[in-house]
Amino acid sequence: MPEVTFLLTDPGEGLVEAEIVSLRVTEGDAVDVNQIVVEVETAKSLVELPSPFKGVVRKLLVAVGELVKVGSPIMLIDTDETPPAGLPKTGKMPVSDVRDGGHDTAKNTHPRDTGSSKDIHDAFGKEDGREIDFGRNVLVGYGPCEDNARVRGDDITGRPSLDETLERPVAKPSVRKFAKELGVDLYGVKPTGIGGTITRRDVLNATSTQEEATTRVPVKGLRRQTAQNVTLSAFSVPHVSVFVDVDVTRTIELVDRLKRDPLYEQVRISPLLILSRAVTWAVKRSPIVNSTWSEQEILLHKSVNLGIAVATDRGLVVPNIKNAQCLSMLDLAKAIESLVDDARSSRIRPEDTLNGTITITNIGVFGVDSGTPILNVGESSIVFIGAIKPRPWVVNGEISVRRVATIGGSFDHRVMDGDTASRFLVNVASILEEPALLVE
Repeated sequence: MPEVTFLLTDPGEGLVEAEIVSLRVTEGDAVDVNQIVVEVETAKSLVELPSPFKGVVRKLLVAVGELVKVGSPIMLIDTDETPPAGLPKTGKMPVSDVRDGGHDTAKNTHPRDTGSSKDIHDAFGKEDGREIDFGRNVLVGYGPCEDNARVRGDDITGRPSLDETLERPVAKPSVRKFAKELGVDLYGVKPTGIGGTITRRDVLNATSTQEEATTRVPVKGLRRQTAQNVTLSAFSVPHVSVFVDVDVTRTIELVDRLKRDPLYEQVRISPLLILSRAVTWAVKRSPIVNSTWSEQEILLHKSVNLGIAVATDRGLVVPNIKNAQCLSMLDLAKAIESLVDDARSSRIRPEDTLNGTITITNIGVFGVDSGTPILNVGESSIVFIGAIKPRPWVVNGEISVRRVATIGGSFDHRVMDGDTASRFLVNVASILEEPALLVE
């Protein structure tokens, strides 16, 4: 029976690469169609990928921790159900459902020896797989494969990829093992041996040097994607920022009343809920803020897909609530709570982060009064609320202590001028100052 190649698929986010988090099978395992075989981390979420084939895993072509391009081979599967000679046929490994908060706790194994660069190119320069149309029953689809997609053989052990020009460090196997045990990257070791060979003493010297040197943190996954997005936005979109201080005392009073309301007792309530409603209310009066710049035209969106910026252990995630303008206060509170919980537990689905139209962020939870947030790519507005603090405030000609916060935002100056952004922000502020206006 033929040997087929399982490729890394696009999980529906339009991304080009993903990090291998866990491999749910080993060489020699029998797999069924739709059995989860690999878990990957994209820039937005953890995704489990099922096998589109039934057969036996012949060879794993990637290792845990490797960054792999979409369309690259993940593993070879022999569609003959008989295990290859010399390889035991094992049962299925237990699979945890990421959507239910499960997590694969298996320890990463040492990467396998994938042979030389030439062997890898020879192996995948041939038609050793086949294309199969699995229809709608297979829960996986293949994204576009770039012409230069390849197996990153040297990358499997964290060494440079095939197209990099760094020379492979020269060291005896025993020295390589010694360096691996100490966690020393041989590419950063200065050789003193004959012919540029790295010795054990070189490794020891590098250990003391590396302990004193700056720690190097790989840029990958969500951090890489965030860096790319904010760089693109910051240097391609002219931002204009406006701010206003607001007496939010009545917003706090409303939040307190909602917390005591039996209808809301199962939902977390915070000023972010009132800000969300204020933004959707203000968008009706300034529709241009809910739009996308497209060079030849400005796209005004009828739906308010409200992005909620969430700080997670992995980094910043911005899922959005579709058609937020249509939701009741209670439904909006439930939607915010659900998205925040999913984001912090890495259960966000790809579709939750797509097609956002405007974003809000609560930087006040970090004790910050103000800031200048960067626009989400494809959006024209982002609104923040700062820390809510007691401040002296003039009310009816007299000074009293009120709960005050700074709200502000950044806007795409190509789409709107400062007066439009200011009017929108003042409308948002008016709701926070007097939430009763929402009953209009």
